Amino acid sequence: MVFFKRAEKRGPGTVEETGDRLRDLHAAIKGDDAKLTERLLTADASLAAHSFGRFPLLSLCYMYDSRAIIRKFGKRLKAHEGSYAVSPEYPEDYKKFKELAGRSLRLFREGFVTPLDMLAVKGDAPALRAELGAKPSKERAERVAKIYELTSKRKVRVKENGISVPRSRSMTRLQKAAVVITAFFGLSVCALALGAYFAVPAAYGGDGSAVSPILISNAEQFVFAAGDDEQRYFKLTEDIVLDASDVAAFPLVADLNGDGHTVKVAGATAPLFTEISGKIHDVVFDFGEVNIEYSADSALLARTVTGTAENVTLKANGTIKDVSGSETVYFGCLAVENKGTLNYVTCELSLTVTGASAGGESAGDSFFAGIVAKNSGSIAYCELTDGSSLLLDTVDGAGIVAENASVGRVLDSVNAASVTQTSSYAMWSPNTSGVVLNNYGSVNNCLNSGAVTVSSEATKEEVEAEMDKLGVSGNIAVYAGGVVCTNYGTVRHSKNTGNISAASLYSYIYAGGIAAANTAHSAGSAAIDNCASLGVLSMTSAEADNVGEGENVTVFLFGGGIAGYFANYDSYSATTTNSYSAMTFTHPGYSGCFAGGIAGVQLTSSIPVLPFGLTENYYLTGSLSGFNAGVGALISSWDHNIYYASGANVQGGAMPLTQTQLEQWSYYW
Repeated sequence: MVFFKRAEKRGPGTVEETGDRLRDLHAAIKGDDAKLTERLLTADASLAAHSFGRFPLLSLCYMYDSRAIIRKFGKRLKAHEGSYAVSPEYPEDYKKFKELAGRSLRLFREGFVTPLDMLAVKGDAPALRAELGAKPSKERAERVAKIYELTSKRKVRVKENGISVPRSRSMTRLQKAAVVITAFFGLSVCALALGAYFAVPAAYGGDGSAVSPILISNAEQFVFAAGDDEQRYFKLTEDIVLDASDVAAFPLVADLNGDGHTVKVAGATAPLFTEISGKIHDVVFDFGEVNIEYSADSALLARTVTGTAENVTLKANGTIKDVSGSETVYFGCLAVENKGTLNYVTCELSLTVTGASAGGESAGDSFFAGIVAKNSGSIAYCELTDGSSLLLDTVDGAGIVAENASVGRVLDSVNAASVTQTSSYAMWSPNTSGVVLNNYGSVNNCLNSGAVTVSSEATKEEVEAEMDKLGVSGNIAVYAGGVVCTNYGTVRHSKNTGNISAASLYSYIYAGGIAAANTAHSAGSAAIDNCASLGVLSMTSAEADNVGEGENVTVFLFGGGIAGYFANYDSYSATTTNSYSAMTFTHPGYSGCFAGGIAGVQLTSSIPVLPFGLTENYYLTGSLSGFNAGVGALISSWDHNIYYASGANVQGGAMPLTQTQLEQWSYYW
């Protein structure tokens, strides 16, 4: 039995070249071969700015005690500190560093191990003093002190002119022998202590850094990752089944990589996470069949996202019910509110959602969204898939976002699901759309291809009785939009190809291919630009059948290829430009039904009524026969618009343009 290992030869000429410059460079540093290092750096000067994973060349030199290379090239290597070309980390480097770092390993979860860090890990007090200089920054000095204390177990004082590092004391041969014997017999105890310190069972693997995430493969380990408060990295290695009640109270601050695996969630009644401030990505959450009742803002995955969710798929079917009473509540399947970043989130849903007012009694407003209820962050490349369906009963909703705030951005996202709302409550005005319900911010390059169907089933007698009971007056209305329902912000380069259907027994109707309503909010402006709408827009009303010849019209229906109505009042400004519609319109043949290829009605304070804010818009095909608005182009500065404007019908000649011709113009779809 051999009780010792012969020391490896180090120095000039001890490393055999392979022709692979990076491999040879790494071997040269390990072997302290300054001559080979010189040849490599002469052949390719950029190698001086290289880092093997987290370890820049100078840090590796300190770790492997490559003194010859440090003497000859230390200054040159140091000159590149902070700017590195990175190649994969060698496992042997991490293994050695882990042994040296000990308890300080937790300080190196991300970023580079700088030369100064390495000197602190090594406990090289003289070199550390020289490297720090006379007046280091407080942050730098405190980090070095922390590393040094954890690895050397000696107190370091941070002073104005640096740090006070105690000098090492030499051990006698007897002391060294005692240390060796103690280390031999205490090895297993040390391993257990290290595991306890990090609170990570050894079976998990990894140290929680970006290059060596902690591996998790079961529900218990997932709960551990969800509750981690040190912003470490975790990676799922197996599909798992999770009891939702085990993680409902946790905020997620870690980086959780699902690596394409599925987390099947059982018994969800509240969001899995109170907040996602870290990052969750490359994972499928399958909630299966849900039966949820909620009385406050709620979601399936998270209450709030302030970090990042990316490449996340969410699946669910079943029923969701608002039992809040008189409160205004929001439900979003991925999250109630996004203040962070959502990229490539996909939802596959088949849900029936019931509002608190569905029983016919007055209650608070209820809002629902397939992905996020309220957005003040960024949402991009997200989708509610084809085959998904949302059946809403007295709940206002949309496929992607319910309310997009003024700072919110919804980009490159698609609703391919059918979104349907019905309501029998006499005082409820149902609002529904494909992508965003109420937009105060920016919607750009989005598509709705799903059918949007909205209906009010309250009768004339029920509406009038309820208004008398509450002592109010006004009109109940149905709002149906393809991309958005009501636009107070901007919608650009977005498209609707889904069919829009709005019906009522005794309600006004505002329906549009892009928006039900385009109206400025407060003293602001709203804009629809470079948008297109295809498909069929249908409006039906039972009241139409009850109006006899010569009788007064009591309910009006307004449909527009782009928007049902536009509102422009004094400092308010709502515009539609560079857009086209090729929608086909169906109607009840009712004298109170109005439609326009671009707008159904424009409400404005200007006299005479003029189509303010509508420029360079085109209506190409379809049928408007039986409606009260003309088909064709207007004259003068309002050329290429079709509209009905507050009591004035305007007609023009047919336009010699086709959809193909328009699409060849870069600013049209």
